[in-house]
Amino acid sequence: ASVQPEEPQAVPAEEPPKVSPSEEAKDNPKIQDEEEEEEIITTTRKHEEEKEAEGDFDEDEYVKDEFKAPWENLEVARTIYEKTKQMTEDQAEFERVNWNLKADILERQGDLEVCRENTEVGTEIYKQLIELCIERNLDRKKSRTIAGILFKMGLAYNLNESGYQKAIECFTEAAEILGHC
Repeated sequence: ASVQPEEPQAVPAEEPPKVSPSEEAKDNPKIQDEEEEEEIITTTRKHEEEKEAEGDFDEDEYVKDEFKAPWENLEVARTIYEKTKQMTEDQAEFERVNWNLKADILERQGDLEVCRENTEVGTEIYKQLIELCIERNLDRKKSRTIAGILFKMGLAYNLNESGYQKAIECFTEAAEILGHC
């Protein structure tokens, strides 16, 4: 008589111990961050609702505060760029290699000024940016980068009633550049 091997019996898998959501959050920093963020949002909303109910809510002040941190961050970035340049032995080489960092900072500052509805300052910053691009040998007639900046300038001018004609000029030049690319 032949002996047939015994078939292995399935062993029931042990269920992991049940952990409450609050215990799970203690071990997971992502969940902690999400819970903390939700708490901050809830607290901020309650505070705004209370101020609005009391008649103390100032929307202009709220918008002003909303742009304060981004502006400060851009100023810090600009300062770091300038100080790093000063500490470099060959400042001209530093500018040549890192001009795009300065360009990024200028572009963001221009964008922020336009968002703050400070379009005159924003367009001046965009003009500085175009000058920087030309200094770095970007061809004004063929550069997509310059076309993008001109488009943003056109949007900024378009926000002012008196800037309609300048907006058209910027949009037209941007379209011509893109037609040559």
